Amino acid sequence: MILTKQYHINPINSVMKASTLVCCLLFIAVYATGNAQTLDDYLVMAADSNAALKAKFLAYQAALEQVPQMGLPDPEISFGYFISPVETRVGAQEARFSAMQMFPWFGTLGVKKDMKTEAAKASYASFEQTKSDLFYQVKAAYYSLYESEQRIRIMEENLEILKTFESLATTRFESGTAGMVDVLRIQMEIAELDNRLLFWRDKRVLLTTAFNQQLNRDPDSGVVMPDTLEVIELLADKSILADSILAQNDRLASFEHMKLAHEYSIKAAKKMGAPAFGLGVNYVLVSERTDLPAGQAAMLTPANGQDALMPVMSIKIPLYRGKYKAQVKEAGLNLEAMESLEDEQRNELQTNLERAWVAHSDAGRRIKLYREQIKVAGQARQILIKAYSADGKDFEEILRVQRMLLNYELEIIKAVKDKNTAVAKIKSLM
Repeated sequence: MILTKQYHINPINSVMKASTLVCCLLFIAVYATGNAQTLDDYLVMAADSNAALKAKFLAYQAALEQVPQMGLPDPEISFGYFISPVETRVGAQEARFSAMQMFPWFGTLGVKKDMKTEAAKASYASFEQTKSDLFYQVKAAYYSLYESEQRIRIMEENLEILKTFESLATTRFESGTAGMVDVLRIQMEIAELDNRLLFWRDKRVLLTTAFNQQLNRDPDSGVVMPDTLEVIELLADKSILADSILAQNDRLASFEHMKLAHEYSIKAAKKMGAPAFGLGVNYVLVSERTDLPAGQAAMLTPANGQDALMPVMSIKIPLYRGKYKAQVKEAGLNLEAMESLEDEQRNELQTNLERAWVAHSDAGRRIKLYREQIKVAGQARQILIKAYSADGKDFEEILRVQRMLLNYELEIIKAVKDKNTAVAKIKSLM
């Protein structure tokens, strides 16, 4: 697992394997009916209702059912009736029963079962990766929705501040200590900010719909957002994370199991090219002879009319070996293809880790920077407001600092979203 540290930050006020369904989705059992209020609750809802995840698990169950199918072939039982009975010394043969069981070469069934078992394990690893991908998508959508909620709140608060500035500028204009241009400037600022606010309110609707689609529920369902968001710090360095990803990534695990399955497939194809043996028995119904004189009939007793039992052994010789050689070659090519896909996946994982690591580090630096900038800009604004109240000068400078302060407040929210999304991405790689 990723070593993490979590702490709470308010960016404005602080100026933030199992083999059965019960086992693999055990967390669903703790799902409480009612409205979810935490991200973990939403993750449970997504896992419980996502169609793609259910399809992956059903595919895993279907793969498991292929293992017991790798058993002995069904025995063959036959019956024959002599239309013209075959006369023998002890009686006429009237009918024959035969039973035969074929046995493949030693170890063939075990190799086939191992092949199907590894294929089932690969299917389960694919299911786990689908779950990880789903959780990342839900988390990313959740963080984006949180960002929109906080942006709306920040801009609403800043609108109130700007309206206060408007009242101040109007008062200075009416007293003759400031010009009308100050009032017009603040009104332009209010109109621009109000337009941005409308945009984010519309975007919040879009993000809410997208989030609810991840949960497979009504697009208009409400989403409970926290007032503050946990900012997750990675305590492990990049090299440790890289090793953990290579050791735990479910997609790589799926490739490993598929490679083993193809190796067993090669062994199975070779064994299928070996002889197969059959053991059986023939049972012949013989009727008593009644056409002999008494003396001769007595000589046949007790063999007269006695049924015949004959053990049978057969051998299947695979003379036409082209198809078996083709099966071995096919499995070998599939193995090589899987190895190539695994190499490509390793490279992709490394690239994704690098990208997420850069995003995480950059977001952390931005959070630290903007927190300091908010403090400085807040102090500068207070100084400028006092000066304007005294002599009516530098009103444009007040607006410029207020725009900077608003931008920092919005950017810190975006940085928190980016950082947590990057951590979620790294976790999904594991």
